[in-house]
Amino acid sequence: MGVNGLYGLSGSGLDIESMVKAGMLSKQNQYDKMYKKEVKNEWLKQGFNEIYTSLNTFKYSTLSDYKMSSNMNAMGAESKDSSIVKAVANGDAVAMTHNVEVSQLSQNAYLLTGNEGITRNTTDASKKSSIYLKDVAFESFTKDESTGKYLVKFKGESEARTFNGDEIAISFLVQDDDTDVDEMNATEKAKQTIHYTFAELYESKTLNDLAADIKNLNTNISASFDATNDAFTMFNKESGKEASIKLTMGSSDPLYSSGDKGAADLFNALNLYVSEGGELKDEKSFKPASGGDSTIALKTNGTISYVNESEANSGKLKDVVLKGIEIATKDADDNEFTDGKIHYKITKADDSVAYVAEDDTAISFNVTSGSIGKPFSVNYGALAAGKTLTQLADDINGSEVGGTVTAAYSASGFELKSTANMTLSLQAADVNGLTSKLFNNMSLGRSVDGGDPEAAKSFSEGGSVTVSIAAATTTVNGTDGIVTIDGREYKDVKDGKITVSGVTYSLANVGKTTVAVTQDTDKIIESVKKFVEDYNKILDDLTEKYNTKPDGDYEPLTKTQESTMTKEQVEKWTEKAKSGIFYHNEVLRDIISDLRDSIMTPVKSVHSSYNSASAIGITSSNNQGHLQLDVDKLKKALAADPDCVYEIFASDQDTYTSVEPNKRQSYMATDDFNNRGIANRLYFNAVTDGIKQVEDYAGVLPDSNDQSTLGLLITNLKNRMDNFKKLMDDFQTQLYKKYDALEVMISQMNAQYNTIFGGQQ
Repeated sequence: MGVNGLYGLSGSGLDIESMVKAGMLSKQNQYDKMYKKEVKNEWLKQGFNEIYTSLNTFKYSTLSDYKMSSNMNAMGAESKDSSIVKAVANGDAVAMTHNVEVSQLSQNAYLLTGNEGITRNTTDASKKSSIYLKDVAFESFTKDESTGKYLVKFKGESEARTFNGDEIAISFLVQDDDTDVDEMNATEKAKQTIHYTFAELYESKTLNDLAADIKNLNTNISASFDATNDAFTMFNKESGKEASIKLTMGSSDPLYSSGDKGAADLFNALNLYVSEGGELKDEKSFKPASGGDSTIALKTNGTISYVNESEANSGKLKDVVLKGIEIATKDADDNEFTDGKIHYKITKADDSVAYVAEDDTAISFNVTSGSIGKPFSVNYGALAAGKTLTQLADDINGSEVGGTVTAAYSASGFELKSTANMTLSLQAADVNGLTSKLFNNMSLGRSVDGGDPEAAKSFSEGGSVTVSIAAATTTVNGTDGIVTIDGREYKDVKDGKITVSGVTYSLANVGKTTVAVTQDTDKIIESVKKFVEDYNKILDDLTEKYNTKPDGDYEPLTKTQESTMTKEQVEKWTEKAKSGIFYHNEVLRDIISDLRDSIMTPVKSVHSSYNSASAIGITSSNNQGHLQLDVDKLKKALAADPDCVYEIFASDQDTYTSVEPNKRQSYMATDDFNNRGIANRLYFNAVTDGIKQVEDYAGVLPDSNDQSTLGLLITNLKNRMDNFKKLMDDFQTQLYKKYDALEVMISQMNAQYNTIFGGQQ
């Protein structure tokens, strides 16, 4: 490196650079040995990372298939008359013949235009075949170009009405189940609602657009328009009575708009019938909400429940919501109240107690009808004084909301009745939950025009319940299939399929037939063949790695050596140098041994002569454990014992009970291994243990910054190399200093020589 630039001044002819390199040679050799060892360990780590990936793939993507009864105990099913029923058997099916009688097929909810075709409500004779929705739904539909307004005459009305272009002309909600419209939130409704403005209808919307928009909703409902036959179709893609078509007219907010009337007239013009069993039945009639029922109510369904059972039917609010209420002078911590107010100790339904002041709010709610809303509240003082349900009803009737809402209490219960849509909102003002307790105990269900109430609504603090004045909903349900299998009747067959005892029956027609279940020997044999191939693939790869000897002529290249070679030469050299890095590796040896043991050890839990791989024709073709399959022997085994393959592969120790429960734990672990089938041994024992060994030995990634054995070894070698590199630098510096001193000495001697002998020349 030349520390002071004096080389060659003496004329000594010494090659200092060469002398330094020669002096460094032994040190460099020591460093190169460490470098090559570190590189070999990195190669080994990378190689085991690849083995780790292979073992994981073999475990999770391959072995799982060989634990499944559908592969290793495959069964086939054949129907004597496939026009009535088709059948598919899984691995749990039993070889036998089943008697099957189909008495009813499952049906889709299906609406179809009748033989009369689609009606056009337009009075314009030239448009009686129009596909535009405005001509189907309305008697007339024009635009005043001077004002931009739309003049529209609805079916049955004497005069046309005027609308802005952005107002809703047609609005309806499409559902594929029986969810109560009132229970749906705004987001859910929006996803399943179709709106058409007057401007949209005037410009373009057709029956094809209607079908496409229905299909694009977030439902299982599909629709189509057949122009050739002038028919509109709607159907639920799924069958069964729970799969329905539910259409609600005027689902926009508010419901009272022109959208519900336009939607009802449109769907009535489509002349939709229920299509069932190849016949048209029950023509559906659609009505708008605004032209429907006159009153809506929340009405007690059954009887009012009282928390204070000793005062049942007292009609007092306190008995409906509390077990007791009494004046208290001290709080729960025995401290006297000093605020000058009357306080109460209340006992709730769960027997817990709380302390409240007389002016604290006990019950708080809001009644809204149309655009009018009014909050109501009852404090604990009024509750203790015995405020009644009748008085609560009088409060509601005497308020401004009483003009549209009527409240009443009688022996039959409590009722809130309205001439418009009504919302009952509970305010989350009281931690004791008495508001929701009151309304839940009153068992309020939706009632239309004074009819019997529906199921009681559920109320929660801070929540609300809305009831609409009219359902304005038309529902068509599918039907479940009915089939009798081996004497037992099944009435809830949905989508035309039912699985019984491992056999899936697909109903195709009404009638009787038989289904024969037999073992699918060919599929089992193919599965065993595939297993042998998959097993050999991973074992042969590991065995080849383990047995490949390293070529002593090829060691990892140093950076200096690589600099003198081409890229291709480096790659070829490195490939040869990597060969044999796994030779007789102990971790690899253990994995291979475990894989082979998993195959060759008999399955103790199988109680027949066919309890090992060799018994069904799987044997080693060489001393390396490579497997071969004797198909004839496998067929013979299946003929003698149809379950043998599945048991040998998929038996699990969990199904085996040891006759010696006090064995040592280590012995029990061995016992578990012996009782497991081949696939489970490989999955839970050999491969899982192998993955863990590789993870401990080499980690899961090439990066050496882990706590694996190789990772720590590589890190240690790198640290040693770094330290040794510093020692080499120091040693090289000392050599240069030594030869610098020699140069100086020679220079001085030459000068002295010239001084002494220079004059004699």
